[in-house]
Parts: sequence; C-alpha cells; structure tokens
Amino acid sequence: MNTPDINEKRPMKLAAAGGAAAALSLLAAALAWAAGESGRLDFAPATAKVNVMGTVGDSTTSETRAAAQVRSTAVVYAIFGGLLGLGIGAAVALVGLVGRGGRAGYLPMLAGLVAGVVAGAAGPIVVLPLYSRLVLDRAGEFLPSMATHAALWLGFGVTAGLAWGLGVGDRRGLVRSVLMSVLCVALGAVIYEVLSAIAMPTSVTTDPVPAEAPARLMALACAALSACLGAVFSGAGRAAT
Repeated sequence: MNTPDINEKRPMKLAAAGGAAAALSLLAAALAWAAGESGRLDFAPATAKVNVMGTVGDSTTSETRAAAQVRSTAVVYAIFGGLLGLGIGAAVALVGLVGRGGRAGYLPMLAGLVAGVVAGAAGPIVVLPLYSRLVLDRAGEFLPSMATHAALWLGFGVTAGLAWGLGVGDRRGLVRSVLMSVLCVALGAVIYEVLSAIAMPTSVTTDPVPAEAPARLMALACAALSACLGAVFSGAGRAAT
C-alpha cells in the first residue's frame, strides 16, 4: 500500500513520465523515418510476364509495385510501432511508476515493443490493399484520406495505450488508456490532413504514404504525438495505489 507521501508525488511522476513519453515518441518517429529514407528497407517490385504490343517480356506492374510498397511500409511502421511502445514503457519505468522494478519494470516495455511491431506491420498490410480497392478512385479527397490515415495509425494508438496503461500500473484504466489513444490518433489524422495541406501542398499528402520525405516525417510525428498524448491524458494511473 502506498504511503501518503508517495501518493502526493504520483502526479509529479505522471507528468514527468508523460513528458518523457512524448519526447521518446517523437524520437521513435524520427528514427523510423530515417531508417525508411535510407533506402535499405525498400523492397524491389517483382517482375511479371507482360505483353506490350505483341512482345512478351518481364516487367514490373502496378500490382507488383503496390505489393512492394506494402512490404516496405510495413517494415517502417513495424520499426516505428516497436520503438513507440518501447519508448513509452521506458518513460514510465524511468520515473519509477512501475512499483519496485524487476520484472514489473520490463513488462510495459516488452508489451509495447511486441504490440507495436505487430500492430505497426498489420496496418499497411491490411489498409493499403483496401485503399487500392475502395479509395483510390477518390484519392485527394479529404474524408477518404483522413479515414485511411486514421486506419493506418490505429495500431499505434493501441500500442501507446497498452504501454502507458501497463506502465502506470492501472489495470482498470488500461482499456480507457487504449480507447483514448485510439480516439486521439483519429484526431491526429485530421490535424495531419489540415497541416500538411497548408504546409506542403505539393507533396500529395493525401496519399497513404506521402510522396516526399518531409511529409512522411510529419505523418509519423503526428501519429506519434497523438497516440502518446491520448494515453497520457486518459487519466489512467491517477488513481492507482
């Protein structure tokens, strides 16, 4: 059972953990973006037999290029999701909110890392093919673009909420932390659409994966902050004892 002195210090620790989590979330976005921009994570499109004016040869197609983009984006998002969950879990552990340490201190980091990798990779694998089938003919429109980005980032909200809820030791507030983070990710997608359209009108920011590097960084940064702040401001952990 916590003493009154510890309970009085808890709000300060939560604030410190929130600030550290936000900073580490942005760092996760920057590192994943840098890894993606290095070109080392890019998958080369496969070739297929195509018939061009009666001549059959091997060439890439729109389908193989789309498949390569899905794989490349999945790897970048898996890295980002893993670093996001790991960073938020580490931020909570650093300020001593996970009890006496030991295994309890590693649980939020491990859970955040695993959830982030899985959820981050799942987003592009599920959403990008659906985008090609259902949204591509409406590319450039605000609402379809916003919905696509929100769906792509959904897993980051789950990751951040899970890492924060476990980290602050509030099992009852865990669901609230996840739901609040997911809702804020949706809000972050709206903010991204508006800001990117104003700041980068030529970057085709309405595409699931923006055409230019600065826009891709902005997308990851918006996803990182919205997911993290949703969890931090969910109220999870305030009443933990």
